[in-house]
This record gives sequence, C-alpha cells and structure tokens, in this order.
Amino acid sequence: MMSLKFHDGTRVTDHLNSFQGIINQLAGMSIKFEDEIQGLWLLGTLPDSWETFRISLSNSGPDGIITMELAKGGILNEEMRRKSQGSSSHSDVLVTEGRGRSQSRGPGNKGKHRNKSKGKFADFECYHCGRKGHTIRFCRQLKKEKKKNDYNNQKDHKKDEGGNGNAEINTTTEEFLICCDLDMINIAHDDSSWVVDSGATCHVTSQRGFYSSYTPGNFGNVRMGNNGLSKIAGIGDICLKFDTGIELVLHNVKHVPDMRLNLISVGLLDDDGYSNNFGNGIWKLTRGSLIVARGKRCSKLYMTHPKIFKDRVNVVVNTDMTDL
Repeated sequence: MMSLKFHDGTRVTDHLNSFQGIINQLAGMSIKFEDEIQGLWLLGTLPDSWETFRISLSNSGPDGIITMELAKGGILNEEMRRKSQGSSSHSDVLVTEGRGRSQSRGPGNKGKHRNKSKGKFADFECYHCGRKGHTIRFCRQLKKEKKKNDYNNQKDHKKDEGGNGNAEINTTTEEFLICCDLDMINIAHDDSSWVVDSGATCHVTSQRGFYSSYTPGNFGNVRMGNNGLSKIAGIGDICLKFDTGIELVLHNVKHVPDMRLNLISVGLLDDDGYSNNFGNGIWKLTRGSLIVARGKRCSKLYMTHPKIFKDRVNVVVNTDMTDL
C-alpha cells in the first residue's frame, strides 16, 4: 500500500479503486485499519502537485479528522475542478478555513492522545506545525493556540454581559479564508442554490432572510478570492427542506453579505453522523437508511436547491426533521 502513488494524468476513480482493492485484500487477511488512517493514507498517495489541496483538506477536517469518505469526496471534487480549468498544476480549492477552530477536548484525554499519536502516526507529518509523529488532531501547538483563543473569547463575552437582549455580540476576531476560483462567477445559480463543499469548515450564506434565528454582531472577516475582506455580519440557524420531504436545520450559519454562493459544509455533516456520497454527478446525504437530501453536479460543483422554512425555530426533532 505504501508504494501506491497517484500520477497526474490518470483517472482518480482508477486510483481510488486500486486503493480500495488493497484495503479489501488486507481486510480479507484480517488486517484492518481505522477509517482515519485510511483517509490519511489516501491523501499520502497524492503527488506534490496536490500539496495545497492536501493541506487545505487536512486542516479543514472536523477536529482534525480526515475520514475516508471526506478524502474521497474532496479528491473527486478537486479532479473535476482541475479538468474544468484544463490544468493540473493550479491548486486553488473552494474552502472555508478558520483559524483557531473549536475542538472537543475532554478531561483525561491528554495523555491518551499523546501516546496514541506516537505509535500509529509515527510516519505522518502534522499539517499545522510541520512536525512528524502526530496528526493535526493531536497537535499540541494547535491546542495551545486554541486555548489562547478561547481565553480571548471569554473576555469578549464578559464585556457583553449586562447588556440588553438586542445588543450586538462581539465574540471573536477570527478570520476565515474563502478561496474561490475566478471562473465561479459564471456559474448559473439563484439565491436558493447551495454548494455542497467538502473543504468548507462552516456553513455560509449571504441571505439574511434565510434565518429562522439570527444574532448580529462582529464575528470577524472573510477573505475572498480577490483578497478583499468581507465582514461576518452575524450567525444563526437556517431550516432547509429538501425534495425528499426531510427538513434539515443548519446551526451557526455564517452571514457574509458579500458572499456570492451559499455553502453547506460536508465536514460538519460528517461530524454529526451523516454520510455524504458523491458519484456519477449525484450527491446524496444519508443517515442510516434515511435519505436526507440530494443534489447534482453543476459545472464543477455539487449543488442542491432546498426550500427555506423560516418558521421552524423551536421545533422538537421528529422523523421528518433533523438538526445539525
């Protein structure tokens, strides 16, 4: 497996089939690997010309975890983007990337994670600090930076205490990065179109009217593809209803008025137990045997067109509605 490498000019699907074939052969010999290890190995088979994509996807995984499904979807999307551009050397990707992303940390996990990283990740290089012996999930430097950001955020929250309920919140100076290809300007879309983005670390929209609940405030800035800065004007919840009849509530959606496309984060969907399936120009979101949503490939992006339900704010979750 370690000798398997992807070469520019070959089909990604052929490479994925070869990789999966090796995984299946090893499984037949009772040699099994965790899903996270498989995802990291798959990224490790990519050539140097994919380095920017590899770093972006690795840094955008929820809690630093790159699942096999996330790696496959991201690689397939990147191949389509490169084909549409006619170049395999340009490595910009559509990604919403945050500095100091929140990570779940429980008491007593510090030593466990450290010992775990020294063993099976000995040959991996962290995409955050560049050191070998651990992945970004167990990066001590990233955890220190996160702790410092959490402390600064607590101070900002204390400043807001005592204000009235309509006061705007200033919670963070976090800067998100949105890299958009220039030819995305020509993509046909309407305000209700949502891009299913395997690189995005958060949900984003420009439409204030979509929100069922909304909190205005200073939540930092986003840097667009032309290097211009745009403010995050607020965050809130948005309820989407798909043609499957299922309603999906997206929480903490960033409101960026200057953003042209609405983004649904594949990473957040994966983090909450959903399965994203990409192939043959179709995107399908499932949870167990339930098909939650569907979408189609438009140009080089997977897009979906749900309806907006603004009156779904405090509804109890049932079989026809699922929270994210």
